[in-house]
Formats: sequence, structure tokens, C-alpha cells
Amino acid sequence: MNRNRNDFKSLQTGLGIGNGLFNMIIMWLSWTGFIFTRRKFGARFCSMNYFIPPALFILFEGAFRFVDLGFTTVVVPKLPSLFYLHMWACILLGGYHHLRMFIRERKGIVTHSYYAGKPWLLSITSLLPFHLSENRVKRFVEPAFVLLIGALVGTIESGYGTFLELVATAMFMMANIQHRFMKARLWDLQDAEIESDMLMATKETDTHEQVFDAFEGRTYSFKELVDRITNDDQQVTEASETEDSFNAV
Repeated sequence: MNRNRNDFKSLQTGLGIGNGLFNMIIMWLSWTGFIFTRRKFGARFCSMNYFIPPALFILFEGAFRFVDLGFTTVVVPKLPSLFYLHMWACILLGGYHHLRMFIRERKGIVTHSYYAGKPWLLSITSLLPFHLSENRVKRFVEPAFVLLIGALVGTIESGYGTFLELVATAMFMMANIQHRFMKARLWDLQDAEIESDMLMATKETDTHEQVFDAFEGRTYSFKELVDRITNDDQQVTEASETEDSFNAV
């Protein structure tokens, strides 16, 4: 039993590490696209950590050139030249955006630190006869635009074109993850407001009046609601004590 439990914990740990690595790759790939298509980033969204992979790729490109000079007999394929320029552009544009953030901060302009940036394409889509919100531009227009560029560039240099298509996919995934996260935060605020109204209602009623429970969508008397909450707390405590004793075995 202990072996099975340890295997399960190892599996959970492995899945957690794999999920974290996948998210890190998606975030970095999307950043290499956002850095070109957006501006006015929040300080914590445009983190300095994103500069590390481009710098490593540039170092690897230098190592590949070192190999080509004949200091070793190992044959290593060179990275696409456009990809190399893309990495340099990420570093230079990242520095530019950080400089703009510093200037805005000195001017007292307040921006949310996790703001994902304002799309440049927003000024173009505003000329369309129909309205496109910033959220829809980020979720659909930007990824489609980068995907189109990747398809066109792929006819010239297939490696770099494939990379841009991966970037477009990561941008789409990241923008929609952020959209779902913001919706979840709004739902949390709505739930908190409903729960607050419910608790305020319980204070204004006596033990025989009916109270609507927003969690189960049914009506309880005030006494039944208090008893149910008390029993739930007791069950949680007992379950926690049982788990502690089980882990101690």
C-alpha cells in the first residue's frame, strides 16, 4: 500500500513538473510574439526572465559558428538566420519596452503590473465597419496575423516559418488562458457578492424563517443552514485527522 501511495505521489509530482514546463514553454513562445505585436506592458508581465532563452539561443548560434571554424570535427546544423535575427530583436525590443515602462513610472502613469499589453493591430481594426474589442483582437486577430506571416515566410525559410506558426499557436493559447482566468476572477467576485447577500439575509431573519442557499440552489430554515454548516466543518476536521493518521502509518 505504501508503495502504491508513493507511486501515486511520484506520478502527481511528475505531472506537476510536466505541466509547469509546458506552461513555461507556452509563455515564452507567446512572449516572442507579443513583444512585436503589443505595447505598454505591465512590469511583471514583461519579465526579465523572458530574456534568458533568446540570449541562450544567441550563444548557441555563436557556438555553432565556432564549430564551423573547424575547431572540432563534430558537425552541428546551424540555426536559421532569420530565427537568429528574431532572437536579437526580442532582446532589443524587450529592452525598449522596459525603458518605456521606466519612463511611464517616472511620469506617475499607473499600469497594472500584469497587463498583457495593448495590441498594435487595435488601431487598424478600429477602421473596420464593425467593432472588435481588445480582448477579441488578442484572442483571435493577433494569432491569425502571426500565423499568416509564418505561412508566408515559410515559403522562403521553412524552419523560421514553422517557428512563427508555433508562436502563433502559443499566442492563441496564452490569450485564451488569460481570458478564462479573468472570467474566473469575475465569477469569484459574483459568488462573493451572492454569499455576502446570503449572510446578511441570515442575520436579519429568525430561526424559523427560510434562507436561500446559493451553493445548492435550495431553501433552508436558518436553523437547518447553521446545523448543516456545523456538520460540514466537523466532517472536514474528521477527514483531516483520518488522513494524518493514515500518513503516519
